[in-house]
Amino acid sequence: SLTPLTFGRSCPPNLPSDSFHPLPTAKVKSLAHVGVKMWVPTEEEVWSLVTCVEAGHDSQHVVVAGEDGEQVEIELAVTHAWDESHGLYHDNIGEMADLHEGPLLHLLKRRFNNGEIYTYTGDILISINPYRHIDGPEEEIERPPLNFNFNHQDEPPSLEAITKHVHSQMVETQGGQAMLIR
Repeated sequence: SLTPLTFGRSCPPNLPSDSFHPLPTAKVKSLAHVGVKMWVPTEEEVWSLVTCVEAGHDSQHVVVAGEDGEQVEIELAVTHAWDESHGLYHDNIGEMADLHEGPLLHLLKRRFNNGEIYTYTGDILISINPYRHIDGPEEEIERPPLNFNFNHQDEPPSLEAITKHVHSQMVETQGGQAMLIR
């Protein structure tokens, strides 16, 4: 069910106060059309994708429906626009347009549910703990030759791909590289 967070112009409870900025009036008005998809903050999913079904009781609100069809009225200022790139299945988060917390978490969740725990964000590899044994990462990764030129974006996200990329960059730049594994 869709349980929106309710708040005025103050910060949503799940975001640091310095990171929340209500949408500009022009952006808000562009979201107020029937059929427009938008992200709304919710208690269950942090951000959920909904569809505008009608104007709200005033110009600052809109009635939206979630996937289950449940309708609620929500303040437009707390919504965020949906972009078609948010619905695509990316190996690299950086390929999304108009990126914010909603589509980022949605993509990571879809990838995790498909058994893909690794996702790129540019040159950074995000790994989500699957809380189960996975084959491969603890195995020794074959050291590439010194003249090896490797673009990690050409392979699906993995520890092996990012390790080969770091090695390639070290050889190419003749400088040190750093990896942070946490």
